[in-house]
Amino acid sequence: MDWLQNLLAPGASSLPSTIILYAFVIAAGVWLGKLKVGGISLGVTFVLFVGLLMGHFGYIVNPDVLHFVREFGLILFIFSIGLQVGPSFFSSFKRGGVVLNGLAALTIALNVVIVLAIFYIDGNTSITALVGVMSGAVTNTPGLGAAQQAILQVMPQNYNATEEMAMGYAAAYPLGVVGIITAMFLVRALFRVKMDKEVEAIEAEKEAAQQKPLILTYEVTNPLIDGKNMMQLHDIVNCDFVVSRLQDKDGNIFIPNSQTVVHKGDKLYTVLSANDEERFKSVIGPELDIDWESKPGPVVSRRILITKTEYNGVTLGSLKLRHGYSLNATRVNRAGIDLLASPDLRLQMGDRITVVGQLEDIRRLAEKLGNSVKRLNEPNMFTLFAGIFLGIIVGSIPIAFPGISVPMKLG
Repeated sequence: MDWLQNLLAPGASSLPSTIILYAFVIAAGVWLGKLKVGGISLGVTFVLFVGLLMGHFGYIVNPDVLHFVREFGLILFIFSIGLQVGPSFFSSFKRGGVVLNGLAALTIALNVVIVLAIFYIDGNTSITALVGVMSGAVTNTPGLGAAQQAILQVMPQNYNATEEMAMGYAAAYPLGVVGIITAMFLVRALFRVKMDKEVEAIEAEKEAAQQKPLILTYEVTNPLIDGKNMMQLHDIVNCDFVVSRLQDKDGNIFIPNSQTVVHKGDKLYTVLSANDEERFKSVIGPELDIDWESKPGPVVSRRILITKTEYNGVTLGSLKLRHGYSLNATRVNRAGIDLLASPDLRLQMGDRITVVGQLEDIRRLAEKLGNSVKRLNEPNMFTLFAGIFLGIIVGSIPIAFPGISVPMKLG
């Protein structure tokens, strides 16, 4: 059994023992991170605590493997964050993003001031260790990675300094996590926050902001709009809505366009915001209960999945659904949430567009947009590694700063 002891015993640093150690620490950390104490769980953060515990008992890793896993893991972590927030990053600046980034910059500046104060007042703690403490105290892993790369650019092969940063980070990180959780409990107790009421308020605010569309049928009874076309109807009602199907007095069902004229007795199958329901009803007429799917006719409703990257970020209006395919888009489902299909809505990969029209026209649009669940489920490896490739190239461009002898890089 010597082979098993050499593989699992503390102090073993071979490649297989290192991989086994990493696998155990990650698995145990993820599993323990799911456990809740007082309704609080640490999540993947618990991986760090398991790693600290294993290191305390003498388990070590191969230094070459350690360097690669640390750097490549940080690359994947940062790149994944970019993929997650990328679609809404620039638009967020229009919704308070500048203020939030200003607060983040202020927080960083305050941290730097505190670190410098400790350095000059204490006098015994190195600045490299304090930089690690600063990153750990605010649980900023990318900050630690950037600091380690910066010191290696100034002093190549100075791995002792990077290890000192890691030690400071590891020492402060647990207290940073506990401190944040403790602060949350103190705020709840001080301001007497009721979590159930807060959750209800957030859900209500989210629902109001999303303006979940309603799908309703109205009968035209207002003589003042008799003879008006759809474009004029939009101006009269003055709200966003989509009439996906229209049934005339003779029972014919078709898809209206902007020039379709509305008459008394017509029935409109309409998608609109809940906030505009009363306004629309007061102008058009009463609401009816009609099962449109059971009505015979060539018009059908289908959902199309966007899986082609060239349509990521384009507006719904740019697809020219009405003129190019004789289709009407009624709503867009994004991550389980229905959005009103307005022309200026920007599409994202994975969106499901509900369209109404002829089955053959729907099939043509589906081929254009992809509509492939398999393609969406499979990771785009080219995009992943091409993005990392470009990121490393740009991060390696030297940038000269006055007063600094060595050019800095983003890393």
